[in-house]
Amino acid sequence: MTTRGITAGVDGSPESLAAAEWAADEAARRGTSLRLLHAWRWEPLDLPLVQNPETEAERARVLLEAALARVRARRPELPVTATVVPEHAVPALLRESRDAELLVLGSRGHGAVLGFLLGSYGQQVIAEAHCPVVSVRRPAGSEAHTNHPPDHATPGRGGPQRDASGGKGPDGVASGVEGPDGMASGTEGPGRRAPGGEEFRPGADGEVVVGVQGGADESADVLRFAFEAARARGSRLRAVRAWSLPPLYAYSPGSLALADEAGGLEPYERKALATALAPWRERFPEVQVTEHVEIGSAGQVLLSASGRASLLVVGRRVRRTPVGPRIGSTAHAALHHAHCPVAVVPHT
Repeated sequence: MTTRGITAGVDGSPESLAAAEWAADEAARRGTSLRLLHAWRWEPLDLPLVQNPETEAERARVLLEAALARVRARRPELPVTATVVPEHAVPALLRESRDAELLVLGSRGHGAVLGFLLGSYGQQVIAEAHCPVVSVRRPAGSEAHTNHPPDHATPGRGGPQRDASGGKGPDGVASGVEGPDGMASGTEGPGRRAPGGEEFRPGADGEVVVGVQGGADESADVLRFAFEAARARGSRLRAVRAWSLPPLYAYSPGSLALADEAGGLEPYERKALATALAPWRERFPEVQVTEHVEIGSAGQVLLSASGRASLLVVGRRVRRTPVGPRIGSTAHAALHHAHCPVAVVPHT
């Protein structure tokens, strides 16, 4: 049993209940504990409405107890606690991320317009969290997950298919807001083909897909998380590296010499991926790894490769910008369009 547990934000919505159930399964895989957190703070509204702080406090307690009962029914052996904190959602979850092994939030799926926008709570938390954050969608046609994912000792299988329909509800601790963002999803669906020619079935075989960018040092935290997730599930790991032709001004004698030594740009990228994976393959010899190198934008390549994934892992560089923390374009695409849970791992 590890000392740091998993925390799931709950607000009573179907999305947050799906997140709580996913978090319970993940805690069981990892042999750790689960903490359910509901942030609620009484603030009278400047509106002609009857407001009762005792009633609202009771509502918060009841919804948290309902989530707790649901998790205990699903995983009776799991150490789980539930807490209402008198605080706004974002600061409560960010404070929690300092001590948690993993933070899990719910998100709403696609609506009539392809794609959706993260709610203000979810986006702020993912952009500033100190630990990895997993965004979970509810399955299509249900309030939350109705089937257990396979035990971690069962290799090569995955959890239930994720949502491609539109869930709606009030924004809260663990939710997002539906809306268009103008990007077409690259995720493969039933009837479409995988890179090897076989038909995609989202979530069918449960592999973990991880996006690898930069050098070995830059990708270390992301790869560690991905290998640990694959080992806990007993599943394959698909390591994806996207590349594109550099603009003319980016060419230099040094970069061209390195590419020539590797036999071209794509072999150079394959070598970079193999180098980044080498120490982790040695550390996790039980994890079967598929190396996937493809030309295209990182977001599109990852979405295309994640059609049969049970978890998609992406990185988020920890840095400040003039407009505040950002999740990055690749993580943004994954969070908005992947049909499976998405883990965003902060790294330097």
